[in-house]
Amino acid sequence: MVTKVNGNSTSTFGGAISASNVGAGNILQVVQTFKSDIFTTTSTTFVDVTGFNATITPSSTSSKILILATTSVSQTNTGSLVVFNLLRGSTNISQPDTTPTFNGTMGAYVTQASAIIPATINFLDSPSTTSATTYKIQLRVNSGTCLLNGRNTGDGAFTSTLTLMEVAA
Repeated sequence: MVTKVNGNSTSTFGGAISASNVGAGNILQVVQTFKSDIFTTTSTTFVDVTGFNATITPSSTSSKILILATTSVSQTNTGSLVVFNLLRGSTNISQPDTTPTFNGTMGAYVTQASAIIPATINFLDSPSTTSATTYKIQLRVNSGTCLLNGRNTGDGAFTSTLTLMEVAA
């Protein structure tokens, strides 16, 4: 049963929570991936971060998906760039208007080797589907070795989360 509160009155619906029985802006479901291992790359082209993806099945084509990703990276080189990319399936989303050499959803510039840089991506997507939809994070570097969830000196290990929330429209 779902109880919807409107001011001083309530309405009760049978069945599961869905976009049709709650108001706009309500969270219908939450899916989270927790990544606790270290991912390392030297790739200058985007590569999938292993295990940093999550799948959600929207209940309505009008639903939005709020994507919240938190992580941290370290680099072996001073003056190195780490670029993150957010994808829905194989489609890049949350992209800049221009396409210089290093473009993507967000970037982190490492001014000191072994520095630990926190990184957060927040994006509200409109997938317009009720099919299972996978979101994933990719990254690339311009030089050196990047460690996601770790410090390149080997004395640090961290975790990342990728959270998907279906929001009623």
